[in-house]
Amino acid sequence: MNFTKAIALDQMSSLLSSRKLGYWLVSHPPLIQAKRAFFPADEERSPKDYLARNHNIVLETQELIATPFQAEEILRSGTWATIRFAKKLKRKVTIILPSGELKVFNNQPTTIGEEK
Repeated sequence: MNFTKAIALDQMSSLLSSRKLGYWLVSHPPLIQAKRAFFPADEERSPKDYLARNHNIVLETQELIATPFQAEEILRSGTWATIRFAKKLKRKVTIILPSGELKVFNNQPTTIGEEK
């Protein structure tokens, strides 16, 4: 499981799901230390700016599970930009909206790419 290693939801969801479901945990920390969550992972990528980091997460996965703060897509959002990038690369995308509603986009997975 690849995750942003940012504060709050990432920390809670990645720890719960990875350990209970047996996922290998790969963290993608941001450059800004104040926005970083510190907790154990099986692998850790080097810190990158948000856009490069989010693209690397998509490139390393076949499915993206996203939890945006907004119920509707917005342009100036890193989470929504990451969702759009995953869809563009035909990844399966599951969006968990603030209401708890799920939106699933089943695209054909492509070959997992290399880190930028």
